[in-house]
Amino acid sequence: MLGVVFDPVAGTLYRAVAGQGIMRDGRAWEARTMSDDRSQQCLRFYCDCTFETQSNREEMVARMEAFAVQFGFSGLDVVIGGGAVMNACSVLECPPACYFKLPKMKAGGGSIWDFAATACLFQEAGGAVATDFASGALDLNRADSTFMNHQGVCFASNSELQAGLAAFFNMPADGVSGPKL
Repeated sequence: MLGVVFDPVAGTLYRAVAGQGIMRDGRAWEARTMSDDRSQQCLRFYCDCTFETQSNREEMVARMEAFAVQFGFSGLDVVIGGGAVMNACSVLECPPACYFKLPKMKAGGGSIWDFAATACLFQEAGGAVATDFASGALDLNRADSTFMNHQGVCFASNSELQAGLAAFFNMPADGVSGPKL
């Protein structure tokens, strides 16, 4: 497996080959780690520019803030902009962070090519996690569609954060009853 991402704005080139780690601009990339003291860190939530106009934006931000507090972070920093590829790269570069798209019935929500290269980067990053929203493998070889809406995606700085996100967002908003997001 090979993953290559070029950020034309910053001029940054990421390259990962299975079993060989990640290169950033021709040099070995070293993972940044989260501090053990979460109370001194904000959790970054990266989202696409379409998040600005999403009908449930306020509810999503409130849920992410609740998640950040539940996990002991000092707060939440919502970073809106970029697309799926650059948001995933930002999760690698700026932990603690996450980028996700919830599963939905309607087609859309990112295509396979938005996640394939970054999934390889995450596999080689050591510690960072790229999964579907149920903590399974990303379905990057679909024959029936190029979209990932059927399972959603979750990119997180580490497996504990990813598992927490999946569990938190798969329970009702009030923690007791009600619809999932």
